[in-house]
Amino acid sequence: MIFRISLWVFILNALIALIKLAGGFLFRSLSMLGDGIDSLGDVLATASVLVAAKWLQKPPDKDHPWGHDRADTLASKFINFFMFFMGTQLLIRSVETLLRFEPNQPPDNMGIIIVSLSIALKLGMAISLKKEGQNQESAMLKTNAQNMANDVVLSASVLIGIIASQFFQTNFIDVVTAYLVSFWIIYHSIQGFNKTNLELMDGLKEPELYQKVFNAVESVNGAFNPHRVRIRRFADRYLIDLDVEMNGKISLEEAHRLGCEVECEIKKALPQVYDIMLHLEPKGNQENERYGLSRSKL
Repeated sequence: MIFRISLWVFILNALIALIKLAGGFLFRSLSMLGDGIDSLGDVLATASVLVAAKWLQKPPDKDHPWGHDRADTLASKFINFFMFFMGTQLLIRSVETLLRFEPNQPPDNMGIIIVSLSIALKLGMAISLKKEGQNQESAMLKTNAQNMANDVVLSASVLIGIIASQFFQTNFIDVVTAYLVSFWIIYHSIQGFNKTNLELMDGLKEPELYQKVFNAVESVNGAFNPHRVRIRRFADRYLIDLDVEMNGKISLEEAHRLGCEVECEIKKALPQVYDIMLHLEPKGNQENERYGLSRSKL
């Protein structure tokens, strides 16, 4: 189901991007051209979801014992780099046009029709993706739905710019709108690029996740002092490593049972857990913590 709906979104986005890019060139609208570039980013993003949906079905193998989930992260890095380049080119063209300050004819009326149709289609896709994402409990679909909703806002600003250019009979407002759109594209591409960097460097900027892990461990009777906790994002899931202390006199079988209970409680608190690596220690064990987090470091 995720693959099928993503395929339909890919086809519609490709059609919208093609029409906007062609319309931007044919009807003399830099802002529509920028909107088309943003839609082209959606095409690439949806393509990465399609590829990821196929790769996610592949089981781990000897070359990829953790699985293939990070293919989506690498694809996202490429897309954001490409969008940064396209946004920069649009910015340069907009600035050059503004510096020349040559009064030209406003964009053609067809631009209004194209952008209005785009807004209607994007809004429909955003609603459908959000509904399906909730039904399938898919983080990818929910994220794509939010991206579509953002595009509706962007296209609406482009539409206002074209209408204003028509009203004042000048392309100046359209060029200024394109200038602002280029900043939108560059800003979001940098954000996305930094997010993938954080994941590939095993970083995490969500301290509340550590708090949930500590609370989950301490809810198990017989488990003490969770420490050296490390949480890494793995696509839309998490890998968790941690040390937990237990009574050193209990049997191995009892320690194993408590360890399983700790893992179950963590998975209840964080349903998106991919794997947990749990190291058990006798209570009161003293060692130098060179990495990971404890409550005192949170």
